[in-house]
Amino acid sequence: MDLGCGGSIIHPNWVLTAGHCCFTQSTRYLKFRYKAYDLKNPTGKEIVRFPDKIIRHPNYDGGTLESDVCLLYVQEPLTIDDEASSVCIPQQYNGQ
Repeated sequence: MDLGCGGSIIHPNWVLTAGHCCFTQSTRYLKFRYKAYDLKNPTGKEIVRFPDKIIRHPNYDGGTLESDVCLLYVQEPLTIDDEASSVCIPQQYNGQ
């Protein structure tokens, strides 16, 4: 996600980003930073990680950006603290 893509921690082991940001399935070439809020003004607290697994939506279409979602899995959990927190995802959606 070094291409200027954003992501959200949804669990200490999972980051959600856009499918078009997962340009490769190789975990050697796709990295992400967390605790990075402004790439133009680094604070020195940014942490670079490589995902252990990349899961792009099976129906992703690069032409239409349909199903434009990707999950990054890290075996070693990300530290959740005052500088990096996960987003709140409801357990159940009631349609309202």
